[in-house]
Amino acid sequence: MEIRAEKLSAPNWLFVLPLAGAVLTILISTSMPYQQQDIRPWLEHVPFEWLQPYVSVPSFTYGGDPVSVAASGVEGYVEFFIRKASHVFMFTVIFMAALFAVYPYSFSFWGKLAGAYSFVFLFALVDEFRQHFSPDRHGMWQDVVLDMTGVTAAAVIVVLGWLWRYGSKYM
Repeated sequence: MEIRAEKLSAPNWLFVLPLAGAVLTILISTSMPYQQQDIRPWLEHVPFEWLQPYVSVPSFTYGGDPVSVAASGVEGYVEFFIRKASHVFMFTVIFMAALFAVYPYSFSFWGKLAGAYSFVFLFALVDEFRQHFSPDRHGMWQDVVLDMTGVTAAAVIVVLGWLWRYGSKYM
């Protein structure tokens, strides 16, 4: 199977730059100890009194640890959701950047989608494995599931947009 780049005005390697930037951002942030990224001290200055009635009851476990206001305070509870939302956001950005990186190549739409999705899945696995070797970090399979939930939602939106644009013409 021959892989060739379609003729584009920009050099093909430029399409990889957003992906490299997003991957580098994750690699740097997951190499830092948790204490360097802890935003709870900053969150202590945010008035969360209005939030207390809404978040005091819900509690659940994530990776075997309890997540609740009782266990970690309002700041810790809010920080948990900010951190997990950043997981979803960054891996969605990596997926979109991976799609952009394969854009110049003559794979089918479905091949590009599968390649980008597979790349992000493998990267999420490797990143969580790497965290076992970083100080004060613990890689968790739950984070891979969370990452891929965001990526799957983005993939569905991309597919729906593609179907809306091209319909069944290229299926």
